[in-house]
Amino acid sequence: MILAGFCPVQILAVRCLKNLIFIPGTSVGFYPTINYIFLTILPYCLLLGFVLPYSLYILRAEQGDFPGARIYIADNIGDMTGGILFSFFLTFWATPMQAALTANLPLLAVSLLLFRGKARFRAAVLGSGSVVLTILANGILLEDRTLARPHEKPVYYKESRYGRIAL
Repeated sequence: MILAGFCPVQILAVRCLKNLIFIPGTSVGFYPTINYIFLTILPYCLLLGFVLPYSLYILRAEQGDFPGARIYIADNIGDMTGGILFSFFLTFWATPMQAALTANLPLLAVSLLLFRGKARFRAAVLGSGSVVLTILANGILLEDRTLARPHEKPVYYKESRYGRIAL
């Protein structure tokens, strides 16, 4: 659930922190750009890299003979499906925040399904799921505001197959 909610926060952070770190209107070099991208996506990447091995740990705690290859196969099927969905559909018909919402809804649903039989966690899980869904939905509402420079209001914004058009 944290991973699903972290995605729009990460996109917004990359867009908003750029104006705080770099002087607006200047040409930023290659290495500062690489360092900025590395530092801003590092928390998300660490969390993402932690989820798969920890999922295997949890499954083996519940079912001692759970084969490790099975979770990696499921991960690869998910990666391929997500890549196809993103490459052929979401990039053409959705903005980045709409794509984040669409891609993270299955992750949120699976997270909620994992706790369906645990009555003592029901309130916390439903509350957390509601917070994550609110974060994902608010990302769409904040998207056009994060594309403008400080003290500017965008007049028009559209994602096209050739790039972003923002006036």
